[in-house]
Amino acid sequence: MQSKYEAYCERKYKAGETPKDPLEWKEASEKWEKLREQKEIFSDEKFGKMRKKI
Repeated sequence: MQSKYEAYCERKYKAGETPKDPLEWKEASEKWEKLREQKEIFSDEKFGKMRKKI
């Protein structure tokens, strides 16, 4: 987790932006991870339904 935060900070500094503090970043990171998982589940379900129609 620490290495991901450090990579995030490096990207922000290169872009001339101020990174979020570690706790705020962790919360946002966890939120986006949950959304990515939901998207994958939704995509898999839709693909399965489409595949059955073919």
